[in-house]
Amino acid sequence: MEKNMDSQSTKSANWRLPKSCGKALVRTMMTLALFLTSSMEVRAQDYQIGSDDVLVISFWQQPDLNNTVTVRQDGKITMPIIGEIIASGLTASQLASRIVEKMSFYSPNISQATVVVSGFNSRRVFVTGQVTSPGRLSFEVFPNLWEAIKQAGGPTEAADLSRVRIIRGDSGKIENIDLDNYLQKGNSSGIPLLSNNDNVDVPRYALSTEERIIPHDFEGRKVCFIYGAVARPGPLNLDSGMDVLEAIVLAGGPLPDAKLSNVRIIRKVNEFGEVTKVNIDRYSKYGQPPRIQLKSEDTVVVPRGRSFWGGFVSTMRDVLPIVVATSSTIIAISAYNDRGR
Repeated sequence: MEKNMDSQSTKSANWRLPKSCGKALVRTMMTLALFLTSSMEVRAQDYQIGSDDVLVISFWQQPDLNNTVTVRQDGKITMPIIGEIIASGLTASQLASRIVEKMSFYSPNISQATVVVSGFNSRRVFVTGQVTSPGRLSFEVFPNLWEAIKQAGGPTEAADLSRVRIIRGDSGKIENIDLDNYLQKGNSSGIPLLSNNDNVDVPRYALSTEERIIPHDFEGRKVCFIYGAVARPGPLNLDSGMDVLEAIVLAGGPLPDAKLSNVRIIRKVNEFGEVTKVNIDRYSKYGQPPRIQLKSEDTVVVPRGRSFWGGFVSTMRDVLPIVVATSSTIIAISAYNDRGR
């Protein structure tokens, strides 16, 4: 979903909403809220427990039996009184019913149990390479590629998002993804989704000589991400009230080829991404459209305009690895021939 924040969209229309329409709108919003809430509950209930998941098991009728357990690799957990029980492949409600069924033989007073998954460790992906915090990530619902990279702290300054690789965990198939293209176009809906045990590798930009830079501690995820034609792309500490222009300034300012008339904000809304286009040129000149405050985990994309230098760098980024490889081969052959003479 894309919104265009220009001067025309900020003009208010001189009309008044009828009361009947207002009531209908309220009913619609309430229905939508109930639908979203119920769908989230169904999703949590449908989650199948797997190995390494952490479970909190509670008995309100006998709290001394409350326990926190981790599902073993064989899919089992060990409980007081009843011993081992298979948890893998069951939903939380199914496991609770099994536990009550076995517990009731030893303690007839126990008729209810609650199982809550506190650690979704069986659903995991691995993010390596040029990200702030590489390693294993766990999810209740698998995200798309960009969301996973953000959860890993975001890309470093040396990251090349045009050559990201996904190694699929089920088949070993390698997918080369131009994430840069998705972000520049604001096409968040087309970004590939990840699945269990996928490995994401973010390579180093071919022309970069900088070591991987670890920014500030971003624990708590109070950060936004800025990417594209800025001096220092990457994650930023999100201060209260920070808007798009302030984020660009904190990222070192726009590059000479930055297209400030077409800046995009990608915001995660429930399971979907909402893209808002902002004309920073118009804002800096006329104060329009109104300033947009950023929220936690927003992604700001500053696209590049067409310029000779931008095209040259883009071409060199693709050609340089081939040139280096070819030169190395020629040097090796020359050295071999010299030794044979």
